[in-house]
Amino acid sequence: MSVLVIGIGNKYRSDDAVGLVIADSIREKNIHNCSVVKNSGEGISLINLWEEHESVIIIDAVKSENLPGKTYVIDIAKRNLNTDWFQLSTHLFSIPEAIDLAKQLEKLPTRFYFYGVEAKNFEYGEGLSPEVQKAKDILITQIIDGIQFLNKPTNRSSKSTGN
Repeated sequence: MSVLVIGIGNKYRSDDAVGLVIADSIREKNIHNCSVVKNSGEGISLINLWEEHESVIIIDAVKSENLPGKTYVIDIAKRNLNTDWFQLSTHLFSIPEAIDLAKQLEKLPTRFYFYGVEAKNFEYGEGLSPEVQKAKDILITQIIDGIQFLNKPTNRSSKSTGN
């Protein structure tokens, strides 16, 4: 089964578009065994997207007290997302809420990673701030590495040679 990459954002809210921009860049690479979609970040639609996949990567902008351009990589199986990062979200049902619901419904992907970029500007407008633009280029490389890692068979799916 392929790795699903979900770029989240709003292209008309400046740095909030970073997940969408990264998704477009990943799609252009035509990576084997990788599907890329863009989404506004509504929780239920995210669950519907990822419920049939074992390996998922989500990319989105976040907002905290850290400097713009800081990047985050979180293994959702090991750590919860900081709900404060999504206070400026325009979504009715946030990403952390979607993850919590998916856990309860047993619809959470086995291998699930969140890649985030600290945003500077969520105002109306197009284009990324210089800090987020620089972080975007770094995250693209990290995400490609992550996809290659997720495309490797896990011990559960590898066949034994029976020596």
